[in-house]
Amino acid sequence: MVAELETASLGGRQVHPREDALATHFVALTVLIMLIALALRLAGVGSESFWVDEEWSRGAANSRSLAEVVQRCVDDVHPPFYFALLYLWRVIFGDGDVALRLLSAALGTLAVGAGALAGRALWDARTGLLGALAIAVAADLVRYSQEARMYALVSLLAVLLLGVAVRVSRRPSAWSSVALGAGSLMLMLTHNYGIGFVALLFVGTAISLRSHGQRMWPLVITFITTAGAYALLWLPSLLGQLDFYLLDWLREEKPSSKEMISVIAGVFVWEDAPAVVAMVVAAITLALCGWGIARTRGPDRWMLLLLTLAPIIGMAIVAHFKGMWLSRSFAFVWPIVALTVARGILQLPSRALAIAAIVLVFGTSLWASAARLQSHQKQEWREAAQLVAEWARADDQLIVTSEIAWPSFTRYYTGYPLNAFFLELKPDWAEVERACSLTHETQSRLWLVEANSPQDLRDHLIARPDLRLELDRKFVRLRVLRFAPNGS
Repeated sequence: MVAELETASLGGRQVHPREDALATHFVALTVLIMLIALALRLAGVGSESFWVDEEWSRGAANSRSLAEVVQRCVDDVHPPFYFALLYLWRVIFGDGDVALRLLSAALGTLAVGAGALAGRALWDARTGLLGALAIAVAADLVRYSQEARMYALVSLLAVLLLGVAVRVSRRPSAWSSVALGAGSLMLMLTHNYGIGFVALLFVGTAISLRSHGQRMWPLVITFITTAGAYALLWLPSLLGQLDFYLLDWLREEKPSSKEMISVIAGVFVWEDAPAVVAMVVAAITLALCGWGIARTRGPDRWMLLLLTLAPIIGMAIVAHFKGMWLSRSFAFVWPIVALTVARGILQLPSRALAIAAIVLVFGTSLWASAARLQSHQKQEWREAAQLVAEWARADDQLIVTSEIAWPSFTRYYTGYPLNAFFLELKPDWAEVERACSLTHETQSRLWLVEANSPQDLRDHLIARPDLRLELDRKFVRLRVLRFAPNGS
């Protein structure tokens, strides 16, 4: 029966015995690849301290109720679906660093299985399995499966929706329409950029339905129902978030051509890899992705183009005029790119070329993930807090920028209780003067822990004639400075 389904998915041609064997053992092989993916996502999952955004996730998870989780999201810039899941996860597993990150590891592993199913639905079992392996080792997908943020869930929902859309376009049913609508709603309630992805998904599905001679009205009803549910549940909150003050730092984000290409081409390479390696792997990845799409039949080709290139180009245009480019938000693109790369590899003219491509691209991605484990990529709050704890005195003053970052520091700080001052992205100069006055009155020291903020405050303190800089230690995306009164 499985072989018969496989033959149909291959357009009626005779299935090669090897493909028939892969189809027969598809489930077992998919589970094996998922176990490999899980091992990669668990390796070093607790090696880095939480950074500011992850600490926000922990705060949301520690809310007193789901209603409070939703309200926190309303007051910030996020839809609530991931944080509601994290809240339920925390109730069972606790709020430790590893415990909270395990949800993303699980979601990222499920995305591998979903990729196998989507690849089989689009092409065949062989492509589905190689595509699952590509998703399993992709450096970006491993990376974001190891932090307590929504990106692993975004990837899972995106690749699931791809598979569902293929099912709707070829063998529509009431259940597949419900799955398409529910999954689309969940994606839009996970990340705001999901709105654009869902719109493109429905356009691609409509093109496929039309090419297969299927009725359009069930898809139209699904779209209207999904859009209506989103408008009722979240659209007013989204409109209220558009002027949120924390978006100021994004409004000048205008991507270069290199950054646009890297969304696709950098899936398999570490962002700090040597330039030559990065360029070679990027070029090969982009070529294989393009070849895989080109070697896909008409309507499905349009679907893949709409879900990979269109979001990138569209967001680049928006970012050029309005800012708001955020590369990690393209988590919905990466698993689909990985599938198209797998398709491109299997469509190469010789087995030797295919093996060479697998070794180069997948091998580089594994090396990238291993290299990342050897160096910190997020903010080193644990290390910064330990430095202050080791050298601070009980009467010292502490300024952390900003109050949002304060939980990230206190989570790892084990020293004396300090006189703490929280400053938002723009310094409260009255608070700064109060901290400096206390430093002089008590002849103590003033610590500045700087993260995600302009350097105005740092420059101000360094330039003050009544203070002298004693310590300046740089961490990954963090800086710790210590000042003492002049003449002390």
